[in-house]
Parts: sequence; C-alpha cells; structure tokens
Amino acid sequence: MNKKSIGIIISIIIIIFIIVSLLYIVKASNTNLTINDKSEDEIRYISKEIIEMLNKLNNISLSNGLFKEENQNEQQKEESSKDNNQKEENDNKKFTIITNNSSLNTNDENIDWNDLNNDCEKLYDIWTNTIIDLYTANVNNEDILNFSKTLDMVTLSIKSNDKKSSINNLISLYSYIPKYLEELNADKKKINIENTKYSLLKSYLYVEENNWIYVQEELQNSLLYYLEIINSAKEDKEHARNKITKTYVLLNELNNSINLKDKDIYYLKYRDIIEELIEF
Repeated sequence: MNKKSIGIIISIIIIIFIIVSLLYIVKASNTNLTINDKSEDEIRYISKEIIEMLNKLNNISLSNGLFKEENQNEQQKEESSKDNNQKEENDNKKFTIITNNSSLNTNDENIDWNDLNNDCEKLYDIWTNTIIDLYTANVNNEDILNFSKTLDMVTLSIKSNDKKSSINNLISLYSYIPKYLEELNADKKKINIENTKYSLLKSYLYVEENNWIYVQEELQNSLLYYLEIINSAKEDKEHARNKITKTYVLLNELNNSINLKDKDIYYLKYRDIIEELIEF
C-alpha cells in the first residue's frame, strides 16, 4: 500500500471521527434541552400545587368563573311522562355562574386539613421524580436539598394544623421556583412571572400577620417584576398583551387598596390576580 492510499485512509478515519463527535455533541445538547424542558414543566406543576395549598388555607377558590347546569323544574320533570322529547328537557335547563364566597370565609376552623395532607403526598410524589431531573440539569445541589427539607417542614406544619406556620413554610418552598428556573436558563419572562407571584405570595403571608407595611412593600416588588414583563410584551400577540395589561391593572388595584387594611378586600383582589398569573 503506497503512501497516497495510507493518507486517504487516515483522512477518512479523521472525517469519520469528526462526524461521530459532532453527532455525539448534538445528541448531548438535545438531551440537555429535553431535561431542562421536562424540569421546567415539573417546576410549573409544583408551583401550581403550592399556590393551591396556600389558597386552601384561606378557603380561596379560583373556580369562580365555572358554570353549573341547573334544572328549573326538577320536580315537574320527575312527574312528567318518560316520552318527553329532548327539546322539552332542554327548555327546563339553565346555566348559572357558581358563586363562591369562600374567599371571605377565612377562619381556621374551616380549613380542610385532611385535603392538605393529601396535597403534601402529591407534592412528594412529583418531587421524587423532579429531583433526578434537576440533578441531571446541574441545578445547585444545596438548593435541591433545601427544598426537600422545607417540604418536610410544610408537612409537619399541616400535620399540626398550624395555619400560620403552613403559610410561612409553603412560601419558603415557593422561593425555590424562580431560583430553579434561573438555574435551568429558562426564558426571562417565565422567571419574572414567578418572581411576581413569589412577591405576591409574600404579601399574602404578611396579610395573615396584619403587617400592612410589608404587604405594600411586597406588592410594589411584585409590580417591579411585572413591569419587566410589560416592557418586553411589545413582541407578543394582541391577546397576550391584553392579558398582560389586565393583570397589571389588577395588581395596581390591589396595591391601591392596601391603605384600607381590610383582609377580605385583599383576598378578593388577590384571587383575581393569582388566577391570571397561573395561566401564563
């Protein structure tokens, strides 16, 4: 075999090596992207669960916009013959908005602690899988460990039926949500939304403590984070911009009502804002 043939063979081997290396790099990049996306989805789920648990501690329901089907003449229908046509049946129906005044029903005796204990179990289940993905995505180990410790504290608080401690620990748990998104290199808008929610939730804690000065401070922090979302909303579609504007108005409405120092008004306005924010 002459030198020219040997050179050709070596060149081919080098080319093959480069191609294999590039394919490996692309595959690794795609794997990391998948892990980050999966982790973000899991974090989003955990975020919603924590907010739901916090709302339950004050019997705040976000289902105020659901519709309920009712029957106007149920007793008459039972007495009518079975061969009534579908039109007659439909004429007896109406749709009414479910009204829920539970946001004004915030005393400790009405908290469903059994339901909250079940929520803790759900959080543990999803967190067990999320840990692996966060480690794989190179999220700070100490942040992962501290979330687990705080989740334990949440469980103990709820097990003890301690409302104030449960709220405090749940909000401490939520503090890791924007932190994880930053470490996962998530979109800046997503991070700002989570920081907006986190500051709003801290105001929720201070309402529980009747510390209205800190309530207003956290609401102003929430507005500052949200302003960054507004400033970057020019590229969004019209529907998205309208939603962003609506939430900003609601945040300002809540902030402007703090001087009243009324918990019921706070919870009603908080409910409308958090319902908008969790849909982003």
